[in-house]
Order: sequence, then structure tokens, then C-alpha cells
Amino acid sequence: QSAQLDQSGVSVRTNATFTEPITDKSQLLFTYQYGYQFNDSDKQTFDFNEGSGEYTDLNIPLSNVFENDYITHQTAVGYNLRGEKANLTLRATYQWALLDNDQTFPTTDQVERRFNNFLPNVNYRYRISQTENLNITYRASTQAPSLRQLQNVIDNSNPLFITAGNPALEQNYQHTTNLRYTKTNLEKSTTFFALLNSSYSENYIGNSTTIASRDNSTVNGVDLEPGAQFSRPVNLGGYVSLRGFMSYGIPLGALKSNLNLTMSANYNRTPEQINDVLNYSSSPTFGLGAVFGSNISEKIDFTLSSN
Repeated sequence: QSAQLDQSGVSVRTNATFTEPITDKSQLLFTYQYGYQFNDSDKQTFDFNEGSGEYTDLNIPLSNVFENDYITHQTAVGYNLRGEKANLTLRATYQWALLDNDQTFPTTDQVERRFNNFLPNVNYRYRISQTENLNITYRASTQAPSLRQLQNVIDNSNPLFITAGNPALEQNYQHTTNLRYTKTNLEKSTTFFALLNSSYSENYIGNSTTIASRDNSTVNGVDLEPGAQFSRPVNLGGYVSLRGFMSYGIPLGALKSNLNLTMSANYNRTPEQINDVLNYSSSPTFGLGAVFGSNISEKIDFTLSSN
């Protein structure tokens, strides 16, 4: 078989914001945002024609013409408060989204999905001192499934691993929290930076994979060889991502150089479904690093690093 895939797309976003002071240190914000995203896909799969000796016979079940429109409207009310040491920003956003999928070949089909979400956003900045700062951010966000994930067409270019889309996918709704801390010691010329980031989703777009056996060789209407896999995207819960990073820098005056020590830790838990059983893939990583750099003269500088 021979396959040809043509895809194109366009994305537009515009917004307007109105602010109204309440006091000298606080104000209200009103925001409207419009977003439009269009994608189309034309996949043609041809079988070999023995008469012509070329791939000219259109394989209709493995071909697809597909269009996708994703429209979002967001209205938000915000509040800003500025103090001598602290700034607080609150946002309450309501998002209405329309996902319209039109298939025109090999059959005519339309899938229209409407989503309504509340998206809060909080940002707090506190200046502990002239050289010490703390920033905390929380936000909720959504991510629409991609055109490839939505396209209900079978890809059997690899007969041992066959994939298909899922037009019934929901948005991925994610919670993200960030904490940043910085401190500088002017007398000793040292710097310290710490970051903690976490993300969580109960509607993660993962994969559902079925492995064919001798007793079950037909999956979603597709005939498979024993041991072959059929995979399609689905919404799964329990996605978690954690990331921590610290950095400490000190000057080495005698060598006219700086030493920067780093430490990082990451943890990801990704859900997946295998033979209708929910599984979690966990991947913790840890790292230590050191960077030694110097400008010993106008003509010579060097950097040594290890991780």
C-alpha cells in the first residue's frame, strides 16, 4: 500500500481588556478573548494494481477527508491588589468552546462537541526583602485534542501496530501550580534560586492499546494477527507531573570565577490502558550539577561543567 497525507491549518486569537481602578492600590479587570483554530486533513491510501504495476487503486476504508473547527470564547473578571511588599492577582475565567468535526469521505459524519469550563488563576508575589522574593502561581487550563487524535481513520502502515483516532475525545483539563523563591546576598555575592512545579489532570489524553490473541483477533472491527497491537487515544485520569530545581551560586574571587551548584528532581506518572486495564507509567529522575566559569582576562575565559 501507498499512502499520502495532506494537512493544513490556521489559528487566530484576539482579546480586549478593560481596567477600572477601585483604589490607589487595586483595580478590576474585564477581559474577553476569542480564539479560532481550523485544520483539515486529506488522507488517500492506494493499493497495488497489478495491471498498471503502480499503486493506483484507492483503498476507501483506509482513506479519509476530515475538517476540524475549534472555537473558544473566554470572559474573565480579575482583581489586582498592589501593596508595598506584596502583589495579588485573581482571575475568574469562563470558557465556552465548540469543537466541530466534519468527515466528508468515505462517509459523511459530523461530531459536534461543546465544552463549558471555569478556569481560575491566582498569582501572589511577596517581596520579603530587597534581595529576597517569593512567587506563587496557580492556573487551570484546557487543551483540545489534535486533528490526528480526532481523525477516525485507521493507519495500518505497520501491520503489527495499527492506530486510529477517536472523535469522542474530551478536552484535557489541567491544574498547574508554580512556586519560585530567589535570594541574593549582596555582601557575599551569592545567589539562591528554587522552583517547584506541579501539574495534575483527570482528563489526560492517553492511549488505549489492545494486544490481539488467538482467541481475540478482531479489535474495533479490525482483523489483527496474534500479537499485533491496536491503539487509539482515550481520556484517562490520574496524570501527575512534579518538578523541583535548586541552584546556588558563589564567587571564587581568587580565581576570578563563579561556581554554580544545581540539584533537580522530576517525577511523572502517565496513565495508559492496556487490554482494558488502566496502568500507570512512573518515571522519577534526579540530577546534580556543577558549573565552574571564569573571565580571567579580556582575552581568555573558560567554563567547566558536570551533570
